[in-house]
Amino acid sequence: KAVIPGGSSVPVVPGDIMLKANMDYDSVAKVTGSMLGSGAVIVMDDTTDMVKVLQRV
Repeated sequence: KAVIPGGSSVPVVPGDIMLKANMDYDSVAKVTGSMLGSGAVIVMDDTTDMVKVLQRV
């Protein structure tokens, strides 16, 4: 469903866009408009309640 690629300080990226990026700082920034930040990657599947996740982050 979505990925938070760099911890709570970076924008959430839709999963289909994240799949197009390599997991390196330059690729994530270029392809997604987000960044890896601290590298704390949070991956959410279709069963995830994103509102609850974002309340906790």
